[in-house]
Amino acid sequence: MTIISLDVDQITRVAAGGDRGFAAFRDGQEAGIIELRYEGDLYAYHDTYRSFLNSSSTILDLDIWQDTLYVTTTAGIIAADYTRDNLK
Repeated sequence: MTIISLDVDQITRVAAGGDRGFAAFRDGQEAGIIELRYEGDLYAYHDTYRSFLNSSSTILDLDIWQDTLYVTTTAGIIAADYTRDNLK
C-alpha cells in the first residue's frame, strides 16, 4: 500500500472500512475529518468535513461499524451513514 501525504498539522485518529477511510485531523486551530477512498493501491483524498464540531469540541475517537461512521467527541457521539448521509 502506498502512503499519501495530507497537508495538515496532525492526524489524531484513523478508521477504515471497505473502500473508505476517515482521519481526524488538527490544522492550526481547525479540526475535522478527512475522507479517503481506496483507489487502486492507495487511499486518496476525497473530502474534508469541518462544520460539525463546535469550537470547544475535540475528536477523541473514530469508529466504523457496517456503513456508519461514529465520531466520539468531548461533546458526545455523532453517527452518520457515510454511504447515504450528507456528511457536510
